[in-house]
Amino acid sequence: MKELKVTWLDVLKISIAILITVIMCSSAKAQAKTDIGLGMNYNKELRPMAKISVSYELNKVNIETVFQPTISRQANPDTYFGVKAGYNIHNLIPMIGYYYDYRSADNKDENEWAGVGYSLKYVYLLGEQGGLFMEGLYVNKSTQLIAGFHIAF
Repeated sequence: MKELKVTWLDVLKISIAILITVIMCSSAKAQAKTDIGLGMNYNKELRPMAKISVSYELNKVNIETVFQPTISRQANPDTYFGVKAGYNIHNLIPMIGYYYDYRSADNKDENEWAGVGYSLKYVYLLGEQGGLFMEGLYVNKSTQLIAGFHIAF
């Protein structure tokens, strides 16, 4: 077995890297957020849709997990689960993500990866703790427009 040699220079490099990381993270603006909204989904026909999401923003970079069920009495409607990332430019957030289309618990063959989705979200802040949002999303030949409440923690 090969012996591991650690010099004082290696320890100094690692210490400086840790110190820089701690300083960068402590000076960064970070915020957890959630969106709750209703909208419309168009995929061959118009259907109402809901959205519940949780996101985290660090230095204007957003990472968001999404649950978007279609509100319908129709059997096996589209329900999207996804993760997306984007960049906040004056409360206008272009995002790209990957989605899973869950349609049926009984017939697993209908469930599929929907693929890459593209969205554009605008947040109108009413105060420090949140405001209103409007978002357009295109995924798997489905176009969605959703509006609702944006809550920041």
